[in-house]
Amino acid sequence: MGCREIIVCDDVKCIYSEDAGGYEGEIDWMDGLRIRVFLACDPDEAGEPVVMKYFFEQIYRDREMWTKKAQTFACDRFLPFYLNKAGYIAKAVLKKSVLKALLIPEALELQDDGVMHISFRCFSLGAKMHFLDVAGTVATGFTLLQDNGEDIPEM
Repeated sequence: MGCREIIVCDDVKCIYSEDAGGYEGEIDWMDGLRIRVFLACDPDEAGEPVVMKYFFEQIYRDREMWTKKAQTFACDRFLPFYLNKAGYIAKAVLKKSVLKALLIPEALELQDDGVMHISFRCFSLGAKMHFLDVAGTVATGFTLLQDNGEDIPEM
């Protein structure tokens, strides 16, 4: 039976959850903001938990850069899509700076295939709630944006 906990960044404990299929924990991200961390890997697979620990710690060291990249990608993909649906009235209200301020990281998920997800807190525009999630790899950067689980196409 494999390791059931991983200590990341010297003092943050991530506990393995059978139901989730990975290690879960919570960490200070930046400026007092705490996020949920999920490391998807098999504790019984030799070396996999250690690799995920070091993968997370590399992302954590560059967390400000990854947060900015995630926010920029989400804005660049979401704004044209949203404005295309909402029309010109929304253009006067929703600017990139406004949307970027709404994009507060809530969770980081690292998968054993190298894919990273950064999820943002829910926010509303009008009557609709939006839950944005960006995904990509360290090598390619972010390449996918989802809103409430639906892919947002590039416009």
